[in-house]
Amino acid sequence: MKSALLTVLIAASLVAPRIAIAEHYDVFILAGQSNMDGRGSAGDLTGELEKYAKPLDGVTIVYGNGPRVLTDSPQPLAPGLSVPPGKKDAMGDVDKKPSIKKFGPEIGFAHAIAPAFPNKRILLIKSSKGGTSLKKDWNPDEKQSLYGRMISLIDQTLKTLKDHGDTYTIHAFLWHQGESDVGLPAEEYEKLFIQFAGHLRKDLALPELPIVVGEVYDNGKRGRVLEALRALPKSLPHTALVSAKDLKTSDPGTHFDSASVITLGQRYAEQTLKLIGNPIPAKDK
Repeated sequence: MKSALLTVLIAASLVAPRIAIAEHYDVFILAGQSNMDGRGSAGDLTGELEKYAKPLDGVTIVYGNGPRVLTDSPQPLAPGLSVPPGKKDAMGDVDKKPSIKKFGPEIGFAHAIAPAFPNKRILLIKSSKGGTSLKKDWNPDEKQSLYGRMISLIDQTLKTLKDHGDTYTIHAFLWHQGESDVGLPAEEYEKLFIQFAGHLRKDLALPELPIVVGEVYDNGKRGRVLEALRALPKSLPHTALVSAKDLKTSDPGTHFDSASVITLGQRYAEQTLKLIGNPIPAKDK
């Protein structure tokens, strides 16, 4: 009798609906052009960099590349999601090549930021596309711009969390872009980004959203955009700058190589924590 009853209870437990446990997500938004999209090669993650080749527990990512959402739900963070350069399709978008696994600064960032959020869930929302301009492609006033697509990706991702009963905190926005706007006067780029940041903070209802911007590689022709980026921490409240000093490129002076992409991400984490403060309670440090 006891054996039969146990069998019935086990069977009932297998078919009974399971109650989902609500989670809290610590969210970071990443955006920009190719160096945010990422041109690091997963095949280079060997030796001292080998740990970055593996998925990071507790960290997931949603990733949009231009008009394409490449992950329609949070995926475990690991190298290989970023769209590499390649042949363009009819939409003008680069075809994703599964054989080429690329990554961006999100890898180094997540590894460096995760210790500040122990036993929690970190969600990265990345919206990036190579060769794009702040002035033209990321214009907040155009609904079909990359800015509009980024906001849609953020809204949809957060709605999904809410629908599952989850909660979240958006901690910071990370921006890496500028190579496509080298022709702009520094003052114009600075003004455009301040307007961009204003729209972002308004649309996310976070008037003091921490913003971290990264320097582009200095190839001797990007002085004006570097000047603008370096001015932002003084002209835009709650903003920090990530230095590209001593970083190297895998091509003639534009895209950071694999080791530098990792370092860049770590520097983003350092500056982010300076802005938001270390969330680990003092007794837990």
